[in-house]
Amino acid sequence: MFERLTRHQRLNIICQIAIAQYLNMKMILPKTICIPKQHTSTFFFPTSSSRRSVLTESILNTHLLKKHLNIVSTQSTDLLSSNLIVQYNIKNIPVLKNNSYRYWYDLCRSKVYNKTEISKIFRKYQYPQYLIDISNKIIKQIQQRSPYTSIHVRRGDKVNKKLNYCTHPEMIRKKLNFMNITNGTIYIATNEYKSNYFTQLNQWYNVYTIKDFESLIFDKATKQNSYALLIIDELVINNSKIKISTFKEPNVDAFLCS
Repeated sequence: MFERLTRHQRLNIICQIAIAQYLNMKMILPKTICIPKQHTSTFFFPTSSSRRSVLTESILNTHLLKKHLNIVSTQSTDLLSSNLIVQYNIKNIPVLKNNSYRYWYDLCRSKVYNKTEISKIFRKYQYPQYLIDISNKIIKQIQQRSPYTSIHVRRGDKVNKKLNYCTHPEMIRKKLNFMNITNGTIYIATNEYKSNYFTQLNQWYNVYTIKDFESLIFDKATKQNSYALLIIDELVINNSKIKISTFKEPNVDAFLCS
């Protein structure tokens, strides 16, 4: 599984579910999830810099997750009739490290929590159907040419001198050549929103980003929802023949930056 965005949010929610299960309680999925300001820009709104809250159901399939895991939503009638609740509220936890974005994950390191099985179920049912439908349409259009290679290019909030070097189009081209990928179709999932940044690669490849499929994303709220767009990228990447990440991580064929 090639996971990019909301990784910390996913880990935190999975851990909350695991703790709730261990305590024979239910975990409440929050109505909204906050996107920090450094992650709110998208290809369609590249200058966004304000923190944004999005509906949880816009990035998680709450309907399926509630069927298969011991959770409820804030809108659920079960919430009114049950006292077996673990709140999604870090203020109730006194032992958290300062500035830790892995607060719940730090709390559920113990092997008494059944994180492995919960994680499998969560990852199987996590994707909202509307994002699956959009990604399938994108995949269908990309594959009309040939099987494609996907590349995750992390720039934006993480860019520095080293990252700027190893994610430059010339270095991407060198990496592809080293892998004997000298032509064909590539899909780039990236937070580099300069529209012409990857243009150099068009000399050798059919290059796509999510920006090329704006007509398939009708809803303005989705275009402004960077996490939803990242999930679409993730689904397109997962379907690719060859996967290249920015940094070394499991289940990829190569990475750009050591």
